[in-house]
Amino acid sequence: MSPGEAPSPEVRAARAAEAKAREERENNPALMAAYQEKKRKEEEARLEREEREEEEKKIKDDYDKWRGSASKAITFQDSITASNQGWLWVFFGLGGRLEQRRYFISTLFVYIVFIASLHYVLSTYYDSTYFDIYTGSGPWWLGFLWAWVVFGYPSYAITSKRLADLDVEPMVAIGVMAIIIIPFLGPILQIMAWLALLVIPGTEGSNNYGPEPKASVNARNADPGRQGWYWLFFSVRGRLEQKRFVIGSLAMGVMFFSAVHFTFWAGVPFLGMEPGGNYFGLYTGSAPWWYGFFWSWVIFGYPQYALATKRLMDLEIEPQVALVFVFIIIIYFIGPFLQLGMWVWLVAAPGTEGDNKFGPETRNSVDARYVSK
Repeated sequence: MSPGEAPSPEVRAARAAEAKAREERENNPALMAAYQEKKRKEEEARLEREEREEEEKKIKDDYDKWRGSASKAITFQDSITASNQGWLWVFFGLGGRLEQRRYFISTLFVYIVFIASLHYVLSTYYDSTYFDIYTGSGPWWLGFLWAWVVFGYPSYAITSKRLADLDVEPMVAIGVMAIIIIPFLGPILQIMAWLALLVIPGTEGSNNYGPEPKASVNARNADPGRQGWYWLFFSVRGRLEQKRFVIGSLAMGVMFFSAVHFTFWAGVPFLGMEPGGNYFGLYTGSAPWWYGFFWSWVIFGYPQYALATKRLMDLEIEPQVALVFVFIIIIYFIGPFLQLGMWVWLVAAPGTEGDNKFGPETRNSVDARYVSK
């Protein structure tokens, strides 16, 4: 509207209504108080909206930065020193942060190679086995040399980066490694430390030791309908509906029984296990109990924990309860039945509708709810 042009009837009517409302508020304290309360709430909503938009923008920028950095070509040295640049960095780099999934895979790999290689050296040159070190009939000094000199640096590199992801001083890794020398309790305490580093999620966003690992950012920002099988078995972020929990649990069960039964049937020479056994030997006493422990907790423990964690978060229950689900089986006689009962409960209990404090509802749950209506 030009300066000389008169306002339209609609504009004049709106101005008149606004002036009348203002006059009524000035003459009526109750109306004025209600108007001020309304404006206050509108201002609070605006500030909350701006804060939320700023936080979402920061997360998106962080995610985009990682996507951009992943597409850049890197040198051999960068692969060791730059954060999240491959397995060479995982085993030998000292900078950056390491998420739970690769910590589990790398420590498991180091553990298996350590036992297999040490057993080979003992059986070839000393007519002994890996377990003779613990019974006193084997050269204990060779176990010490193998653990600290040959595998010491990779173990320290892996543990220090995992501690950095928790915003803990990486040098604490030396204590985590050295704790095993405590008589009797050392191995137990080290297993507990390993489990703690495995199940505690890293800090969100950047911390004192660098930006958040790309895998953690992807898991947190992934759309609930696009979280694949990789996320299902290794991530502890997000919510998991009943259907995929059942499928994931059954798949793990089939793999567990098949792997254990096959290794019994084929034998494991470097562990001194002759071929010809079967899975049920664990319960009859004809097979070493520790072998079931190894497969159940070391190989399949973390995927089992990851499944239970996400299922509990769908029920808006603290994810640490998943530790009960994993370890309840050790209770004599009734442990397996208690674990089965807890599994049935996790399958039968419906997740919370809509968002909860652990994240948005999964797309499968939303689709199923609307289809049933």
